[in-house]
Amino acid sequence: MMIVHKAKIVDLEELIRLKLLMFEDAGYSEILASDANELILDDYKILYQDNKVQHFIIKKDGKIVAMVGAFIKSDLPYCYYKIPYYGFIGDVYTVKKYRGNGFATLLTNHALEWLTSKDIGTIRLLASKDASKLYEKFGFKTSDEMYLDLKDRQ
Repeated sequence: MMIVHKAKIVDLEELIRLKLLMFEDAGYSEILASDANELILDDYKILYQDNKVQHFIIKKDGKIVAMVGAFIKSDLPYCYYKIPYYGFIGDVYTVKKYRGNGFATLLTNHALEWLTSKDIGTIRLLASKDASKLYEKFGFKTSDEMYLDLKDRQ
């Protein structure tokens, strides 16, 4: 049985390394800013200090092998609603060698519990087609959100 830990600020550099691997695996590394590592670290330090994020992690041999982040966000247009914030599940990543062991499910449960403890009423996430089935098991539904990549119009 794996033990789930709450990440601390001292874990951020390793979390960000995994986040960048996540972007690479998804084919998004080429769109990241050249100083993405430093930008993410600066933002995450503030979020941790303000108690607006909590990552849940599983370690093996002292290294993080799986993570899930629970974020409290209040961006546009939600900041104008009666309840001006929502939860967001992100940074869901398991090192390839450890995939298929249920780590994402276990860690997502912890993230949902943390967000619930913060009186969050709505939780959003971005899911790949492969991961959609996992989140549907938690009760997530596909929304009406759409996107347009302007490069495709040229």
